[in-house]
Amino acid sequence: MRHKYLLTVAIPTFSRFNKLTVRINSIISQINNLNDLNGKIQLLVIDNATPNINKKVIQNLRSKGVNYVINSFNIGASANVIKCFEHALGNYLWIVSDDDGIHLNALKLILSDLKKNPDVNLFIYDDNSINLYGAGTDSYIASIKSFSTQISLGNCIYKIDCLNDKINILYHYVSSMCPQFIAGLICVNSNGIFCYRSKSLVTRYKLEGEEIQWPYLSAYQMFNIVTAFPLISISSAIKLRRLIWASLPKIRVMIASICYLREQGGDLKNLLNIYLYILQQAPFYKKLLIILGLPIIILPKRILFYMFIAINKFRSRKIKVSMPY
Repeated sequence: MRHKYLLTVAIPTFSRFNKLTVRINSIISQINNLNDLNGKIQLLVIDNATPNINKKVIQNLRSKGVNYVINSFNIGASANVIKCFEHALGNYLWIVSDDDGIHLNALKLILSDLKKNPDVNLFIYDDNSINLYGAGTDSYIASIKSFSTQISLGNCIYKIDCLNDKINILYHYVSSMCPQFIAGLICVNSNGIFCYRSKSLVTRYKLEGEEIQWPYLSAYQMFNIVTAFPLISISSAIKLRRLIWASLPKIRVMIASICYLREQGGDLKNLLNIYLYILQQAPFYKKLLIILGLPIIILPKRILFYMFIAINKFRSRKIKVSMPY
């Protein structure tokens, strides 16, 4: 399949015009500093139905060549990421969070790697890894050192031809909260080649308070699909479960994050399923601590609300979860 662009840089966003504008300007600046691109980069924004949308900001971004897509209603963060795969017109796709800093030479590095490695289906950028090539799903999972690296937006480049007729699979696993990881597994299926680069492309965001990060929340749901995903062998599933558990936060942070989601209107049944599954996966010595947190999670939302107010006053800082898109 012929593509209109070499690379699509996509940013899923929701109600963050200031941060989004900074990211777009950073990318445009890098494009202007590179030679011979000749329209090879598609800038794509998927807006998840931001309320009270700023039309002037959108018009300004579109005047700069940004393909700004607005969902008719909020479809959820994970589905919004999948929309990036659907609307990408490039041969390769790089998805960037709207609140992560983009390194100054990120585009230059990516384009150089794409030119040198046309047979690679998945690039993983991690400054804590070594340069490495491999092929196949089992080999890819065996190479993973950090689960959080694999699911954090901004670390991977996907070859779109591997995914064109498989978008429905991403939607099937949308509840995993990290469909980008499923996309990576699809890219390396059937001996697809992957490549690790010992460089980073983005600076990860920092959150206040307990620093409950998006990879932690994704890890909860990933437990539910590890053995269900048809591309993963039993041995790879065991390896992946260990990686997911290693990426989980401290138990007190886990309880705080689930309580917060519950107080904010999260479905109790769904949150309990996540919590109980983590209990099942936990080492024996941690099971008791997790069980002790269960009565807190099932408290009525109003009690949780006042509990958070009391904790915030006592600690002089907020416990909160911030969704990056």
